[in-house]
Amino acid sequence: MKTSLQNQSLTPHPGNNNLRRGASSYRALRHFLPLTLCLLLASCVNIDKEVASRPTELWKPPAKALKKPDGQLGEGTRTGTTTHTASALVGMGALSLPILVDIALENNPTTRTSWFAAKSVAAQYGDSLSDYYPSVTLNGTLTRERLKNQFLANSEFYRTFYGPSLDVTWLLFNFGEREALADAAREALYAANFDYNQTYQDVVLDVITAYFNLNAANATLEATEALLANSEATYEAARKKLKSGLGTKQDALRSLANVKSAEAQQQQDIANIEEARANLANVLGIQVGAYLEIVPPAEPPSFEGIDSDVSKMLAVALENRPAVLSAYASVREADANLDAARSALWPELSAGVTASNYISDSPGFSDIQDYEAFIALEWDLFDGFSNVYNIQSIRAQARQARQELKSQELEVVSQVWTYYFSFRSAIREVEATRAAVKAQREAYDAINIGYQTGINSLLDLLTAQQDLDTSQQDLVQSEAERSIAIANLAHAIGALPRVAQESAASVNAKAVAPETEEDFWQEYFGGP
Repeated sequence: MKTSLQNQSLTPHPGNNNLRRGASSYRALRHFLPLTLCLLLASCVNIDKEVASRPTELWKPPAKALKKPDGQLGEGTRTGTTTHTASALVGMGALSLPILVDIALENNPTTRTSWFAAKSVAAQYGDSLSDYYPSVTLNGTLTRERLKNQFLANSEFYRTFYGPSLDVTWLLFNFGEREALADAAREALYAANFDYNQTYQDVVLDVITAYFNLNAANATLEATEALLANSEATYEAARKKLKSGLGTKQDALRSLANVKSAEAQQQQDIANIEEARANLANVLGIQVGAYLEIVPPAEPPSFEGIDSDVSKMLAVALENRPAVLSAYASVREADANLDAARSALWPELSAGVTASNYISDSPGFSDIQDYEAFIALEWDLFDGFSNVYNIQSIRAQARQARQELKSQELEVVSQVWTYYFSFRSAIREVEATRAAVKAQREAYDAINIGYQTGINSLLDLLTAQQDLDTSQQDLVQSEAERSIAIANLAHAIGALPRVAQESAASVNAKAVAPETEEDFWQEYFGGP
């Protein structure tokens, strides 16, 4: 259905080739186009404001991007940012964990890849809003015609027309399809930004894990060097006894074998340190080198008496974990796409305006001024059941998105449960291994004195020495596992680990033990 209003003049007018005939049309175009462009530019989506400002910061979601457990959209999660440049500190000395996190966020390509992906989806969201605005097309035409009257001799002549034309079309109504497609694009943008936040937290966790692994490798080497020193002291004592006739050659050789075994272990520990250093450099996104040194972590606060409720952590994880929020957004996107597919079954109403002004430079012909306005109703009554199949496909995709959401929720619940009890066990394991180290050291000292006085044998001393080394190695490993367990639990519930929220000025601040459960949440996980 098309209704038009038209005003056209094609009557020949001798000598009419004056450009002033089109002056009014040109003035209208000159005023209309700048105004239209200003309105369109002012309403465009700024993709830089739809994503994180830079790939070293978390995206701060608006309230409508978040989903509360009751199904309502709610408040934002706690987010941390790092604004200082840390890459310049590489090679200038030992680096603390907060600085290492900043370096990774500045250099690791994983976060940048996710950030650019979010910017691409932001541009697609802006494109989805284009149907809200009119489509404006400006054309220019130059026409040369040859005319001849078949019944008159010498009646051949030529005429030339040139000038602009402007076409404006605007979709007025399509039963919600336009709105649904825009909603789907917005939810896709939310999902991409939540994916970016998840990538951000994944990188932070990788840095923390690599940092504590390198620190554990350094501590293991220190323990091995202590074992080597004890083994050398035992060997010297065995030699002295052998020279004095109080010892045997077998004891001296056995103690020497222990020295060489400790030296071999020392070299293996050095290799493990370099492997851990390479892993840390890879996570940081920089080249590995001997210049990459770390500041040992401060003694963490005591967790005695703190027993957080795991169900509370599960609720926080389902509300704050970026991966879950991304899955929520994907479900809403699928629902919006389904609404759009259903709306496509109905007609759409549009309007348009066409204006042209063709100037003739041929004698005897007037200028052509044409104006047309129309309202059109378009309805695809039959398309080979394409729309029906499209609805069925999108409905299946929506159901798939819900199952993926359920799978993501189950995975997060499983992770929180696992990491919570790993965290609790790691705390108790550290306490137990520290007590074991203390007992083994006292036993070693007593047996060493007994060996010097002849009460204990060399075998007793070597056994105590090996037991002490084993307990020290266990302590190093348990302390590393405890620190990583804290980071894993914070990552599982969707809270940025505390270290990533610190600034460089607070690197050497002394850790203070949380006194209550609320202090524990605030200190390590940013609050419940």
